[in-house]
Amino acid sequence: MFSLVLVFLLAIGELSVPSFLRYPVLPVLSFTQFAASYNFGAATAAAVPLAALALVGVLVESAVLQNRVFTFRSIGRGLLIPLGRWKPFAAAIIGLLTVALVILPLSALFADAFSLTAMREALQRAGASVVRSVIYSAIAATILMTLGFLLAHLTRDRGQRLVNFLTLALFAIPGTVLSIGLVRLWNSPVTWFIYATPALLILGYTAQYCAVTTRLSLAGFFSHPENIRRGRSP
Repeated sequence: MFSLVLVFLLAIGELSVPSFLRYPVLPVLSFTQFAASYNFGAATAAAVPLAALALVGVLVESAVLQNRVFTFRSIGRGLLIPLGRWKPFAAAIIGLLTVALVILPLSALFADAFSLTAMREALQRAGASVVRSVIYSAIAATILMTLGFLLAHLTRDRGQRLVNFLTLALFAIPGTVLSIGLVRLWNSPVTWFIYATPALLILGYTAQYCAVTTRLSLAGFFSHPENIRRGRSP
């Protein structure tokens, strides 16, 4: 159920794919009103249903999991589901999906990208952007792992449910909604020193993905042999 809710929230908040394919879904509508028309009211109105759906999904997850963290340990061979006579059919379906969803799109992309002219043009136009992307992502990843470890360590005994709820809410909220909120909050004469720097981008990364590092660290704590012996692993 948690996987279903999580994938649903990620899919409904996706911006890049429907934006490139020009489908009028809520994230695209909100982003267009915000970026192209500078209409903060319309952008916020379009973002409200996305935020509401994210909140409902987080509430469902919180009600089902409550204060539990699930980890995976190797016990024997694990669960095996024999397919029997359906095995060739399943293999064919997986093969077709792999070709249609992975191999063909990447082949079409690489056919255009791996030419000397295209690569030289890409390096000339996007070389500085690549360096900035790597630096900003490395800084954000370092902050996220440190923050996730500290949050997991401080809340593994108490406050875990609240932290899980808040971090998952930030993760579930679509990027367009979070971006509009960050702009509305930091775009002011008092906080211009943050808004005009890459710190705002790193802050957005940290807010969006803090749930991932926190839950990974928390699962690591509970799967430690000492905690397992004490019976603390759910």
